[in-house]
Amino acid sequence: MTLPSTYIEGFHSKTEVEKMTYSQLGATDIKISKLGIGGGAYSGFYGEFDEAEAAETVEFGLKMGINYIDTAPYYGAGRSETVLGKALKSKNIPRESFYISTKVGRYISDWATLDYSKQRVQKSVDESLERLGLKYLDIVIVHDVEFANKKQVVNETLPALQELVKQGKIRYLGVSGYPLSDIWEVVSTSSVRVDVIITYARDTLIDSTLNDYMPRLKERQIGVISASPTGCQLLTNKGPEQWHPANERIRQICKRGAEYCEKNGVELGTLAVSYALTSPNTTVCLVGAVTSQIMKDNLNLLCIGLSPKESSVLNYLKENVFSAKDNLNWEGVEIEIFKKHMASIGKPVDYL
Repeated sequence: MTLPSTYIEGFHSKTEVEKMTYSQLGATDIKISKLGIGGGAYSGFYGEFDEAEAAETVEFGLKMGINYIDTAPYYGAGRSETVLGKALKSKNIPRESFYISTKVGRYISDWATLDYSKQRVQKSVDESLERLGLKYLDIVIVHDVEFANKKQVVNETLPALQELVKQGKIRYLGVSGYPLSDIWEVVSTSSVRVDVIITYARDTLIDSTLNDYMPRLKERQIGVISASPTGCQLLTNKGPEQWHPANERIRQICKRGAEYCEKNGVELGTLAVSYALTSPNTTVCLVGAVTSQIMKDNLNLLCIGLSPKESSVLNYLKENVFSAKDNLNWEGVEIEIFKKHMASIGKPVDYL
C-alpha cells in the first residue's frame, strides 16, 4: 500500500500503519485514518483518568497509524487541549504525523458563555494553539451550531475563521452539532466553504439519521467525521452518565441490550464501535481511549473485527432489541433545556 503523508520513518510502526485504513476526507488533502482519537475522553466528563497514561495512549495510537485527533475548549474547560498539548510535547510527537481539529463557540458547561462572535472565536483559536503548543490547526469546527444563531454563524463566525485560514492558523473549516438539520442549514447557506462536519451519535445501532443526509453531503464533497458510536455511552454495558439527555424509553432499550451482552460475556460498546467502523458512511470514527489497552482493543477491532460470539450477539441485538430504523434519539431535548435555562437567567433566545 501507499503510506500516508503522515508516515514518519523512525516514529511509526510501518507494519501497523500498513494495516490501517485511510480515506480522503471530502475535498481536502487530508488522507485520514479510519480510527481517530476523540479528545472528549480527556475532559473528565466520563470520569477521572491518569494524564501520564493518557499521553502514552496518544503516543501509542499515533505510532500504530492513527493520524487524527479531535478536541475542543469545551472538553473540560480546556483540560482536553491541555492534556493533549502536554502529551504531544512530552512524547516528542512529530507535527507532520497527525492532523488535529478543535472547536469554537462553546467553552465551559454554562450555556450563558456561548459566544460565536468574530472577536471571541478568533481569540479562541489563539488560546487553543497555546494550550496545544502548535503553530496551526488542520481543522477548526464551529461547535454545536444548534445553540447558535445560524445567521451569525454564516455571516460572522465562518468569515472570521476564514480570515485565520488566510493567515495560516487554520487549514480547513467545519461545523458540528447533534441535529443534522441544523448542520445542513449552515452548510447549505454559507458563502464560506464548509469542508467537514462532525456528527455524533447519528450513525449507530439505534439511529440511522445520517443516512438521509449522506447523498447531499457527498454531492458537496464534504468530509464526514463520525463521533460517539456508543451514543455517548448509551450503548455500553456501563450505561450513560446521569446527565445524558435520552429519555427513559431509550435508556431502557439500551439497558436491555447491555444486560444481554453481560449475560453473554460481551461488551456492548465493542459491538457499537464495530457497527460504526463497518458503516459505509464512516470515513473516520472518533473513539475515546484513556489507556493503551483500550486503544489496542479498538485497533484490533478495526483490523480483525468481531469474534464469532460477538457477531452472534450483535445479530441477536439487531433483530430483537435495537433497530437503527427507529431513529431513537434525543433531538430537541437539549434545545428546550437551553431555552428554559436562558430564560431563567434573563437571556431568552429569539432565534430558535
